[in-house]
Parts: sequence; C-alpha cells; structure tokens
Amino acid sequence: MLLICASVLLMLPVMRSAEAELRLVDGRRVSGAWRGWTEAGAALQQNDVDTIVPAEDVLEITFTGVPPASPVVGEGNVIVYLAGGGQIQASLGDESSGGIAINTPDGEARVLPLSVVEAVRLSGEGACPDGEAAFTTALHARRAGEDVLIACAGGEVRTVGGVLESLGAETGRFRAGSESRTFRTARMHGVVLAAPLNPQDPPGFRVHTRRGWILPGSLSGGGEMLHVRLTEGVSVAVPSAEVTRIEHLNPRVVYVSDLPRAKEQVEGVLLVARPARNDENAARGPLRLDGRDFPKGVGMHARTAVTYALGGDYEFFFAVVGVDDAAGPGGSVEFRVEADGKTVYDSGRLTPSDRAVEVCLSIVGTDALTLICDTADGVDIGDLGNWADARVIKPSGLRR
Repeated sequence: MLLICASVLLMLPVMRSAEAELRLVDGRRVSGAWRGWTEAGAALQQNDVDTIVPAEDVLEITFTGVPPASPVVGEGNVIVYLAGGGQIQASLGDESSGGIAINTPDGEARVLPLSVVEAVRLSGEGACPDGEAAFTTALHARRAGEDVLIACAGGEVRTVGGVLESLGAETGRFRAGSESRTFRTARMHGVVLAAPLNPQDPPGFRVHTRRGWILPGSLSGGGEMLHVRLTEGVSVAVPSAEVTRIEHLNPRVVYVSDLPRAKEQVEGVLLVARPARNDENAARGPLRLDGRDFPKGVGMHARTAVTYALGGDYEFFFAVVGVDDAAGPGGSVEFRVEADGKTVYDSGRLTPSDRAVEVCLSIVGTDALTLICDTADGVDIGDLGNWADARVIKPSGLRR
C-alpha cells in the first residue's frame, strides 16, 4: 500500500531490515546493516558495531537484495514529474485548481502542490505516439510564466502555451490568452508547467523505489522507514525494504560535464573530428559501458583533449573509463589524465572486449586538469571513449 497526503506518504508494510552498500565520493565502498540517515550521515551496523559514515563522504546508497526498480503495470494512468528530478506513477483524481490531485494505489485522492510538480503525462504512448517528442522538448525547455499543453487533435500533435487552471481524470481547463477552455484529459499527451521565477535549491537526495518512483528531497529516518521531505508540508515515508537506491547530491561533488572547458583540442585521422560531448557519447548516444548507462560524464572520440581550469579547489578526480558499448569491434583507445601538464594516469590500450576501469586520483593543488582520449593503434575508427561519471571532489568541509 502507498499513500500520499499533505503531511506524509506511506508505502508497503515493513518486512525486513535492509543491507546497504555505500559508494563514497572517492570511489570506496562500505557495507553494513542499514540503520538510517541522521544529520551526521549514514548509520550502519558492521559486525555488531554501530558506525556513522559522514554525510559529506557519501555519494550513493544501494540496498542489496532488493529487486530492481520496475513500474507496476496498471498502477496509474499518468506519470507525474517532480521538481528535482523525481517521478511517480498514479491516477488522476478530481479536478483541483490548487494542485494536481492523484489517486495512489490505496484509492484515496491526494493533492500535490504545483510547487513540486514539473509536468504530467499520460503513461504508455499517451493520446498520440508523436506527442512524446513535443512533450520532451517542452520539458527540457521550461519557461517562466507559461505552461505548455500537448494535445492530440485529429491524430496530429498540437502544442498550446498558456496557463493550466485545473486537471482531473476526465477533464481539465487551460487558458490561452484571454480564452479559457475545457479539454478532455484522454486527448492530452501531457502538460508541462512553467519554470519557477525563483528556482528552488536542488534536493539533497533522490530515493529510488521498487515501483520505479523517484522521490527528490531531504532525507531522515531510521533503519525500517525513510522519510523524504519533498517540500514544506509534503513528506514521504518509505520502508527501506522498498528502496533500491538513494542518490546523495553531495555538495562536495562537481561533475566534469558541468564545468566550463578552458581548452579543447580535437583531431581526426581517417574520420572527421568529433568534439567532446557532455552527458552523451561522441556519437550523441547514451554513455554506456558494460551494459550500464551513465547519466553524467564526457564522451570523446580518439585524439581529443579537454582541459578544465580547477584553480586548485579540488581534492580528487574520479571516473569510469572504457570504450562505449556502441563502438565497433575494431575500436581501441587509451585514456590519459594530466595535472598541470604532467601525466598522472595512463589506462593503456582498452578495447570493446575490456571491462570498464575505475579511476581515482589525488589532484590536490591542481590548476589545470586535462582529459585525453587517444587512439591506441593509430587508427581512429570506432574509437568512442567515455569518461563516465567523471567528477571532481572538493576537500572535506567545503561546499559548492
């Protein structure tokens, strides 16, 4: 069972104590029986001894033995996108002008404040399959002061800007200019709400559940039940037994793909030179190594070097390097890292048959960090090299 209300959300009854593996900012891993999250950090029990792993050292918490996330078929007819990178699947309730009313599997209607909602779309293909491209574009380009309704009329996609006045299971109201109209929800592919004039601070955590839900917010709670505070007055209680992993958006961590490039050098031998790409591979596909997709990182083609000005502000560099899964069988690359012009890492030759390699380097005092992806055999065919999950870590006690 799962409940959402103005003050708390409850999920399935607690069935067991969870085992957790913590991934730390420097690449180390720590395991133990999960005892909860406190202001000081993650509480674990190891060999019958209670311990606290400092919050500033934690990057991710994975609950071992929990089945992977899998949305429940028939659980709801809409996906609600939450501010901070979250989403839940539910059914729309009665029309409400004060928020988005949803029915959770317990059958009760609850209202989510608009302040925590970015968008709502029909699950599956929606009103029309072609509406997804328009919905995705609107979601990635949210503007202040304008909601966007993506509807299907006569089999064609129609995008309208204006203000969403209400949304319910059967109908909704949308005002475009001075005209307010009722629309049938079943003919809506989705609606994207306006970006806030004053953006909220990023959430401290994202909690991923077995249902495929992602709940962003602040975190507290003991070993049996986690509490996620989405916003003022809206909290979530989730049994640890239902959680697959927790992302900690650690303020010590800065992803390299979010840093400006001080210098970039790209050369081509047999192929046209391809610039490095942020959060995708050099062929504009997902960053994928060993079957795993990485949402953050830098994708390069052979004979590429990118330099970042760090100003001596960071302590560690971490990345997972390897040949992208989409590369041809003949691809082979070599990864190098230079700190202020001095080589501090060389992967040697890596091919598509090699497993990805974790890299963790001390970069204390480094002003210029250069990431190099080179061909290992002199031929740049199929040489898609990924710096997946590439990040730099601030010293302990500092904040972004």
